[in-house]
Order: sequence, then structure tokens, then C-alpha cells
Amino acid sequence: MQQQGNAISESQLEALVAACVKAAEFSYSPYSGYRVGAALLTDSPEPVIIPGCNVENCTYPDGCCAEKTAIVKAVSEGHRRFLALAVTIAIQGDDHPRMCGSCRQVVAEFCGDQFPIYLVRYKDRDCQLVRLGDYLPAAFRPSILAQDRSAAD
Repeated sequence: MQQQGNAISESQLEALVAACVKAAEFSYSPYSGYRVGAALLTDSPEPVIIPGCNVENCTYPDGCCAEKTAIVKAVSEGHRRFLALAVTIAIQGDDHPRMCGSCRQVVAEFCGDQFPIYLVRYKDRDCQLVRLGDYLPAAFRPSILAQDRSAAD
């Protein structure tokens, strides 16, 4: 497994990749056939991997992306700090997956610009490391809302 950079340990990365690949197997995607898996590593005394998959709905906009599923699941279990995210799409193509803009913004709610995101090519588990700040420059963050409120006073 090729890792670009050293955001997390090799063993953590291997476990994260395995979890996102497994999560893609649980995808509910009867309409698109686009099986996406994500895995989020918590920043806790004993880090936990939280998996998520995409869940489609016959009213198309009401589906949920894998990345959002993992984050919502983690937050609902009391986690608010994260070390890394891995994402894969169960296809055999040569490209690494890409996250939609909405998922990037959800990650930005909890993570800073240096947060590592591993884009995992499904066919060979090759990882492309991107940093959230490069992937979503000028993100809208909670701190902006605080600034807007103070400016109104």
C-alpha cells in the first residue's frame, strides 16, 4: 500500500483502508450502482474507526453519502475530533475517488486545513493523500458564523 506523507501510522492506514473497503460492500445503491465506503479515525485516547457507506433513496436528493454517514455516526457516538478519513468507490477504474463538495464541507465542520483524507483506489488499495485545505480551499467554518454575529452587535 503506497502512502503519500505520514499523517497516520502505516498500521492505522491499513486498518482505515480495510474499513472503508468493507463499508463499500454494505452500500445501499440500487439506483446508481455507485458503492461508496468511508472510514473515519477518531482522535480519542483509544482511536476508533467509524465506517460509513452511501445509502440511496428513491427520492434522489434524500440519499446520504458515505462520508456523511461516517461523520454523523461518529458524532452520534460522542466523537468530535478526528485523525483521518479514507474513502473508496467499489469500481475497478484507474482513478482515485473524489468527494462531493457537500461532504468536503461536512468534514470542514470538524476538521482543520491539515486534516488528511485518503482517496483509496478500490482495485489495488493505492492511497492518494490530500489535505482538507487543499481539497476545499476557503471553507466556510463555524468561526465565520461567530464573526458575523459579533459584527452585527
